[in-house]
Amino acid sequence: MHGPPGCGKTTYAQALADSCEVELVVASAARWQAAGHLGDYLKAMRAAFAQAMKQSPCILFVDEFDSFGDREGDDDHARDYRRQVINGLLECLDPAEGREGVVVVGATNNPSVIDRALLRPGRLETLIEIPLPDAAARVAILRHHLREQVFDGDLARFVPATRGWSGADIEKLARDARRLSRRRKIALSEDLLLEVMPKRYVLSASELRNTAIHEAGHAIVAVLLASDVLKHVHIDRDAAIGVGAQSVGMTVFEPEVGRVKTASYYDDRIAMLLGGIAAETVVYGCHADGAGGAPSSDLVLASDIATKLERHFGFGEVLSVELGKGDRPLECLRDRDPKLRGLVDVRLKTQLDRGVSLLSERRQELDHLAETLVDKGHVNGDEVRALLGAKGMSTQSASVRT
Repeated sequence: MHGPPGCGKTTYAQALADSCEVELVVASAARWQAAGHLGDYLKAMRAAFAQAMKQSPCILFVDEFDSFGDREGDDDHARDYRRQVINGLLECLDPAEGREGVVVVGATNNPSVIDRALLRPGRLETLIEIPLPDAAARVAILRHHLREQVFDGDLARFVPATRGWSGADIEKLARDARRLSRRRKIALSEDLLLEVMPKRYVLSASELRNTAIHEAGHAIVAVLLASDVLKHVHIDRDAAIGVGAQSVGMTVFEPEVGRVKTASYYDDRIAMLLGGIAAETVVYGCHADGAGGAPSSDLVLASDIATKLERHFGFGEVLSVELGKGDRPLECLRDRDPKLRGLVDVRLKTQLDRGVSLLSERRQELDHLAETLVDKGHVNGDEVRALLGAKGMSTQSASVRT
């Protein structure tokens, strides 16, 4: 199982064991390593698998599975140690005597750094994503953690303010509200929940317009290039105080299933991702800092696509493939290769200029869509296509956040 921190991977493992009516044996690399030196580490690992066999049928849950690393990692100093640990784990996963009745479930925030041999068919072959909860799930999680103190209020009002929250974040909200209720010796209420939530501020007129311009740029470039099918565009009118980087706008797309993806498709994707800062450049002559910094930001996603074009898909100067290593393999490739970094930058600037050109020609529609977003906060894809005189079809969702 993989997904962001706090999304319930450990909780899911316990729920899975309960549903199967079997025991859950919990382990992790950290627990095994705490036993001592390498020999003790491997001994503790084998003991956990032996315990699971004794309790068969059961689920052996190994948390933080990425801690084992990859035998092909860049750290030469620890490579031999890591190799022996992973070889020991492979031996436990494929014992000569078998492990009938023991299902091994791992959990990680980042499956890309796990040794490929551990994920091959016959081992931990199935990857299940545990994403951030959607609106309905957030309400259900909040009700669950309020337990007997559930009141008759409409918890749906908390949905917009908790967008992007993990299950752990919502659990903390309920815990803080219950604590405040006990301290004041009053019944839990919507007002108490609101009181313990991060304070929010209303976006200024200039912030709201800049966000609308940015999201409108994503939407218009995507529709004009038909890179992916636009589903809707949304902007928030407020933001949490002291939470750090957060999304105040979102443009959602539906990739076309079965589409042949050539180099031009990926270049169109880059142009769409940079459509936000292209729109800001058209309107203001420059762009703000909201398109970069975070791992899921426009500039990072566009840089990663450009890197894949150059080194993964054979669309660059060379046909040979480099996959990269570590937590951020594409970033690692760029860090080690100044020439690649230059090629990526040229590709990004080319697509940014393309977006600026497209939006300059559609300045009237850009302004109109931005004004509609400021007024309504939400515009669906059909409305944008009608504005541009374009057609679209819908399939499966993907999104770009600001």
